[in-house]
Amino acid sequence: MSEAQAAYELYHCLLRLGEKQSNPALEVLAGADRLEPGRHYPEPYLQFEGHGLRAYLHSHEHPGRQDQEQGHFHLFVQWGHKDWAHLGAVSIDAQGQPRRWLTTNRWVTDESWQSAAQLKSLELPTIDTSTLSLAETWLYAMLRLYRRELYSLWELRDQKLRSMEEGNIADSLENRNYYILSAMDIDLLAKLQSQLAETETETV
Repeated sequence: MSEAQAAYELYHCLLRLGEKQSNPALEVLAGADRLEPGRHYPEPYLQFEGHGLRAYLHSHEHPGRQDQEQGHFHLFVQWGHKDWAHLGAVSIDAQGQPRRWLTTNRWVTDESWQSAAQLKSLELPTIDTSTLSLAETWLYAMLRLYRRELYSLWELRDQKLRSMEEGNIADSLENRNYYILSAMDIDLLAKLQSQLAETETETV
């Protein structure tokens, strides 16, 4: 799925969510009236029909939390037979709308940590989104739409790890003083408008 396809996929997903008066967070909360800190929604996670991706919505207090942030979707990709690498997290506001992308230190998610170079070499699975839930479709399209931005966030994450005053990277990855390692704000409307306008220009 190209960025242009991801933009159209996300646009139509948002239309479907709007028709339901819903959002990605409400889709996984399944009737719960609020996010309970520390709990995964859904439990244990979204499975993307077994295509090598996982995600869950999560909320808790931490030093890097910004005002208006209500929680974040953690996204993982299967790495090898049993391991899972963290691709990033999308924080959301009280309306379930995306606020920013962020990467976290290894201890936060207990992931199988992979370097930026390793993650950039990864080919994301190609998924027929008609088989996915609305929350999964939204997350999958967000991953595809922001792939280049994620490249930069992974590199900034690794730079932050290298800058820590630790004996080696293994120690840095477990340093509880560092939660969020890189982040960028999301302006989804501007991103969609830019991508869709660019696509229309190319087809004229």
